[in-house]
Parts: sequence; C-alpha cells; structure tokens
Amino acid sequence: LAKLEQRTGIEVIASDISGNLFTGTFRFTGLTAKRESNDKSNFDLKVAEIAGDLQMSTLMFGTPVFETLSVKDVSGRFDVKKRDRNSKPRKIRARRNFIINHMMISNVGLQLYNAEDEALDVQITSVKSRPLRSNYAVFDLFFRSNVSGTLAGQKLEIRSAPTEGGRNTTWKIDQLPISVLGHFSDAPVISWLEEGTLDVDVTDSWKVTDRAAINMDWRLLVHGVKMQVPADARLVQKTVFIPVQKYLNRRDKPVDISFLLVMNEKQFEGAASLEAANLWATVKDGFIKALVSKYRASDEPGEQDSAASDSEEEEVRGLVDKTVDSFKSLLDKRRKAPEPKN
Repeated sequence: LAKLEQRTGIEVIASDISGNLFTGTFRFTGLTAKRESNDKSNFDLKVAEIAGDLQMSTLMFGTPVFETLSVKDVSGRFDVKKRDRNSKPRKIRARRNFIINHMMISNVGLQLYNAEDEALDVQITSVKSRPLRSNYAVFDLFFRSNVSGTLAGQKLEIRSAPTEGGRNTTWKIDQLPISVLGHFSDAPVISWLEEGTLDVDVTDSWKVTDRAAINMDWRLLVHGVKMQVPADARLVQKTVFIPVQKYLNRRDKPVDISFLLVMNEKQFEGAASLEAANLWATVKDGFIKALVSKYRASDEPGEQDSAASDSEEEEVRGLVDKTVDSFKSLLDKRRKAPEPKN
C-alpha cells in the first residue's frame, strides 16, 4: 500500500487484511482511501469491506480473473476540478487488465463536488455486474449491470438483460433537477438551463461482437425548465437559442425531447468515465439538435413572439433555419471519424 501511494498519490490504509495465497480468497476491512492536491480530482473515502476470490492460476498466466468481488458500505466525498475543454479525455493505462466474473457493490453514499463546490448526493443501494472487465469497466457498469439507488434524492435504475446474441439495457430516473446536469457538463446550452426537472428514459440494444454498435433511444421529458442565454454568448448562439429560450420559458406544459444515437463499444476501451468515452458530448449534440428541431416544428398559437410582426417573424425564422442547418452540419462533421492518413 505504501508503494501504491508513491506511484499514484493515493493513500490507502486498511485496519485488517486476511486471505489465503493457495485458494485466492482475500478480505480487507476498515479501509480508507484518500487523494489530495491532484490537478484533476480528489477524494476521501471509507470502505467497510472488500472481499473476493482470485483464481490464482490466472495470476501467473494470462489475464487475472476474480471469480467474485464484493464491496460493502462506502461513504465519503469526491471532488472534481474545473474541466479543461481543450484537454483530451482521460484514458486508463493499466499495467495489466483483469476480469471480475461476478461483482457486487452495496450501500454506497457519496457526495460529488464540482469546481464551484456544489454537492451532488449519490446513493447506491446495489450494483451487480456479470462480468466486469477492467479495460471496459465503464461500459460494463452502465450497459451490462443492474444498478439501483438515488441521484439528487430521485430514484435511479439501470436494468440490463440478455437477448439473443446481445443485450438490452434501460436507464430511468424521474424528476431529476435540471441543475444536476451542470455536474456532468459545463458546456454552452446545457449550462444555460435553469429551474425545472427532467425525466430521463433511455433504452439501448447491442449485439455481442468484437465492436458492438450500441443503438440508444433517448427520451427526455422536461418540466418547467427555463433557459437563459448569457449576454456574452456568441452571435450564432444567440441567433439560434434566443428563440428557443422564448419557446421554453413560455411553456407551461412538459416538453418531450427525443433523439436516437449510435455509439460503439470500442469508444469505452480504457475510458475512466462516461465523459472520457465521449458519451456526454454525443448526448449533448443530440439534445441540442432535438431541442432546436422541437422549436422549429412548433406551430401552436402564442408560442412565438407576439410582439414581432409577421414579416419580422418570418425573417427571424429563415435566419434561424439557415443557422441551425449550418450548426447541425458542423456537429455531424465533428462526430465523423477522421480519414486515415497515408
């Protein structure tokens, strides 16, 4: 554990360690894990118990395999420093990958703090993952596991079940405060949303192949959400989103924002988070395009600016249409893979 601290800057202390080198069983109790003064994130955690069963033959040859691994009673805080949008998403470069055939986590209570020292409460009742691969840990956790708990006090569920040749997974949470999005993205548009709540219902399906394509169906139902485009926003942003702002702020009914995404399992290889796997960026692009399209398709009386004349409204609508088309084209180009160099 002392060498671990020297190598990673993470201080780990255990009150009791026991195990059997012949059978591979082990048990750590009374653990604390702490990291301070890191330029990306810090944490201070307590874990009552970590226990498992390691196949000792795999430790010597091939990829180490844990038959079981259980983690019980985790508490503490996790602090994330301000994101650098110019930096590349962080990937994990492990010296040696491993596989956990059956992982179980129970009774987790964490407070996640962002750069503004705002806390987000996360409670996890249970996590069951079969299997969990270290180099695809984020993918297996969110697409091959069953998770129950709460996020900001609202019930969160992830359910995954096998299908013929693949799996189906659902994510569901209702009445999530819109302010929670700021903990996952400080990007324009997302950070402009204020007040209100969000119902999230995501269904995805994928086939078990070497490069599984994940088809994701997102449905977001926003209740009482307000938008405030900042005064220092760029001209193109104001052109597109001030009309959207008026549309959202005048709504007294929920707004259904739905869109489809396709991701690839390979994007998650070595990813340290959903952000590193580019999921949030992909969802953000889909959300923005769906939100703008929702405004463009609206034709209910009173939804548009009643103070504007018909000619002014038509002119603004035409300008918005042209700008949105350009904006969508730009997002589509960003999502395309670069051409291989000769």
